[in-house]
Amino acid sequence: MLLHSPESPYIKRVRQALSQVQATEAEIAAWAIVIHRTLKQPEKNAPRSPTPRRTGNDELLRRQTLLLEQQAQLLGGLAADVKELNQRVGRLENPSREDSTQPPPGVAGKSIPPSDAARATPGRAHSRAKPLASVWYEWFLPALPNARQNRRRHHECKVAVSFMRIFLPMGYDVAGEESDAKGRILSSGREAEANILAFLEAKNIKAKSHGTIVKVLKRMHAEGKLNEQISRYQKLHQEGKAVEGSPLHVLKPCNNQSTMLFKC
Repeated sequence: MLLHSPESPYIKRVRQALSQVQATEAEIAAWAIVIHRTLKQPEKNAPRSPTPRRTGNDELLRRQTLLLEQQAQLLGGLAADVKELNQRVGRLENPSREDSTQPPPGVAGKSIPPSDAARATPGRAHSRAKPLASVWYEWFLPALPNARQNRRRHHECKVAVSFMRIFLPMGYDVAGEESDAKGRILSSGREAEANILAFLEAKNIKAKSHGTIVKVLKRMHAEGKLNEQISRYQKLHQEGKAVEGSPLHVLKPCNNQSTMLFKC
């Protein structure tokens, strides 16, 4: 078909797809041989037909066109996969350029723990929307020695973690050495995030980033809509089912529910 119709739309489409996946001429020639062998029937099995030769050529051309369309669709899918992989590599190499409106992959139970490099550069890590599970995970891991502290972001995360505590009805354990506690920190953070999102969804409230969620929960707390969760957390804490290293910078819910839950 390339010889008879070099300017055919199918040929142009195939060339465009091949250029995206960087297919070589040798690969194209190999595909052509496979297609030719597939279409060509052995002479001993070729049925005799009074149909004119032109009709046979038209049928062959139709079948070739169909196969080329299938190959073009396959190559188009491969090109899309290559483009997606290139974008993912670019985001890993340059995290500061990642679209701030795009949530991290696998937020629903499959988020990847933030790396030490991400925690060492809080400016870039916080420049985009971050799920609550990541905030929880980074909060309970020890900060790197050279990490610079952003006071405003620190306060936002502190309040977010305090709210997450009261949405763990079975308690949690984030104490211990970092190597042993990582798994427990990650699982409890995911559980708290899922419970908060389900709680808000039941009230027809849509929020994704931890900053937006904290604003909503602050308002609900001021209206007394979190008293049940606060009382449950206080009971868990008294029973020793809310276990953590209790660093000085972590705030606890106030015993008096009529007062504000957090202090600035």
